[in-house]
Amino acid sequence: MRYLILLCLLCCFSCSTGTDSKVVTLPPHEWVYINQRIDQFSKQKRQGCINQLMEQATDRVNQTLLNKEELIPIDTIIGLPKPNRPFKPHIREKKDTTPIRPFVDSIPGGN
Repeated sequence: MRYLILLCLLCCFSCSTGTDSKVVTLPPHEWVYINQRIDQFSKQKRQGCINQLMEQATDRVNQTLLNKEELIPIDTIIGLPKPNRPFKPHIREKKDTTPIRPFVDSIPGGN
């Protein structure tokens, strides 16, 4: 019983209702530095998450490609067969109906 009363008294007096003189306010330039550090930490965490995500995505894509390679029935050691060459189209030749005359006569003033 004595211990219970002592405990209640200690609890009542330990909670002070007065203002604490131990609260320290920082100057504005310190807050700027703290905010910069917080921003820097946030950027580092975000970049770390992005890097981790890219590694996981790369692993997943590699696994998918390896699984697809197993499903393809083509033997790549021998090589792929060459495709057939398409037929050559028929080119119609136009007949030249212009008369042949000497080259010197075709130049103006070349008499």
